[in-house]
Amino acid sequence: MKLTKILMCAVAAGAMAFVSSNAQAVVIGNDLYTPINIKATFSYVASAGKIKQASLTSKQILAYEGYGSGTALVVGPDNDIYAVDTKNQVVLDDLSFEGYFYFYPNDYVDTSTYGVSGTYKSYEAGVLSLDFYSDANFGIPDENNYSFVCTGNYTNNETDTVDNSALIFTKTITFSSKNLGGWGYDFDWSDIALPVSGSASGNASGKLVD
Repeated sequence: MKLTKILMCAVAAGAMAFVSSNAQAVVIGNDLYTPINIKATFSYVASAGKIKQASLTSKQILAYEGYGSGTALVVGPDNDIYAVDTKNQVVLDDLSFEGYFYFYPNDYVDTSTYGVSGTYKSYEAGVLSLDFYSDANFGIPDENNYSFVCTGNYTNNETDTVDNSALIFTKTITFSSKNLGGWGYDFDWSDIALPVSGSASGNASGKLVD
């Protein structure tokens, strides 16, 4: 079975939505939910002497899991990954809690600065772990039709800018990991473990109450 698309958004009644360069970002319960774009590329033996690649994207993952158009993947509180109905502003599932996704950034170096009018900026660099299990068999990659277990370097930048009201500020988050690598399963092409490379990125901006 082939898959179809992701983003990342989480929404609920009364949430405030803001447009970012990649996707809609949503504030729920005074937390910013960040759209995430994922691409995992599997290398497999196509025939004697030929190794080919097949990719799995966030959009394809959502389609495989049965979500329709208007659904997005987002990184939310505690770095859980959620599926959200962006049209109706409803959080559909916490995919980390249910065993589909594991997203864990571990920063090794970080720095921060304060600017005029209370603007705060932080910069982090470290290692990101990103796992996916299509059938929610968390921790058992070969018992899923599609899975990957990857790590790689990542950067995360955050800016908090105070608005005219001292109680309101705009939070902007941008993260990126371009060199993810590891292994996994894609049963369209093989029933054995395959090498995987990939990337994950996201950005969002929204207003929060201090």
